[in-house]
Amino acid sequence: MDSPTLPPMTVRRAGIDLGRFPLVPLFAIFLIGLFLTLTACAGRTLPPAIADKVVQADMPIPVKCIDRASIPAPVPPTAINGDAKHDSSTMAKTILALRSWVDQAMALIGPCVVPPKPVASPPPHGPHP
Repeated sequence: MDSPTLPPMTVRRAGIDLGRFPLVPLFAIFLIGLFLTLTACAGRTLPPAIADKVVQADMPIPVKCIDRASIPAPVPPTAINGDAKHDSSTMAKTILALRSWVDQAMALIGPCVVPPKPVASPPPHGPHP
């Protein structure tokens, strides 16, 4: 005996056969949910994305204060040949030249350096009265 089959159900609403368009009810439910969600959030005000306040920041501004012609020439590389007496005297001369070069560069840079801000001293440690 064959089991009875039900005839295909067709639902007609406003002249549209919803059996042929199964996504229409789902789309309608989605639109209603979207509408309710948006109307629930309509009364809320969002905080501003950027706070309107002025902040002062102390930043050093670079200023051109060294003339390019006054920069000392770099010390040339040292040529060593493996002879200990020759190499040690050559290295000593190079070290003295490098020290002189650094002293000249520091004398140029010194006036351009922004002095550091004084740091507040920490409270003294020890027994409190």
